[in-house]
Amino acid sequence: DIEDVTSQEVRDQLQPILKAMDELLSTANTGRLIRDGITAVIVGRPNAGKSSLMNALLRENRAIVTDIPGTTRDSIEEYMTVEGISLRLIDTAGIRDTQDTVEALGVERARDYINKADIVLCVIDGSTPLTPEEIEILTSVSGLNTIVLLNKSDVAQVVTDENIEEHGNFTAIERISAKDGEGSAVLSKWVQELVYGGRVKQDNSAMISNVRHISLMEQAKAQVEQALSSIDMGMPVDFVATDLRSAWELLGDITGDTIRESMIDELFSRFCLGK
Repeated sequence: DIEDVTSQEVRDQLQPILKAMDELLSTANTGRLIRDGITAVIVGRPNAGKSSLMNALLRENRAIVTDIPGTTRDSIEEYMTVEGISLRLIDTAGIRDTQDTVEALGVERARDYINKADIVLCVIDGSTPLTPEEIEILTSVSGLNTIVLLNKSDVAQVVTDENIEEHGNFTAIERISAKDGEGSAVLSKWVQELVYGGRVKQDNSAMISNVRHISLMEQAKAQVEQALSSIDMGMPVDFVATDLRSAWELLGDITGDTIRESMIDELFSRFCLGK
């Protein structure tokens, strides 16, 4: 009494499943950032306003601010929450050529942090022409998730957006006055853009972040694609059923609905069973 299902019906029902898998896999990076948090690194030449920005974002005088170049010789790290995301904020030493051994180590560390950052906040003094140091910094952060912050917008601006764009490809160029406590709204906007990217809503109840789950989902998707290929090639129904069963078992490994003998063996191998 079981109704026959045509290959076309199976194909039609697999398409939305495949789409749902793609949507879940697209949340993998979002899930990772929500789980692990974001690293935002503040870079720039000495006296560009990096420490002032750090203090403004934290709403406390965490970093020492003076007119003396090279005041910040090592990186300062603090944690804050932006749009519900944990953010590791790092204020780095001003990047420049220096003969000071301690400051040089701080500059080297600043360059290392750039390569590990999820977001680079590149602070440029917008009230003075670009210096060779700033041009070098812009070149080094080009192509990354870099927000160029033209600081000191409370005074006459000399640097234009076009001046910045001549030296690389950047996510955005924003104008702020760190001294007046600006910068928080800009950071909030771009954290949202990086994490949710306009694709994943914050109230979305399903996303994946576990590396094992991502791998299982990719394998299950491959099995569904194989099933569709088998249908298109006119393969016997047994081949299609085998592919779909494999996909179902892989998805069950994620939800916990599938219990394989290997999983049972692994579970009991961790226990010493006696009388």
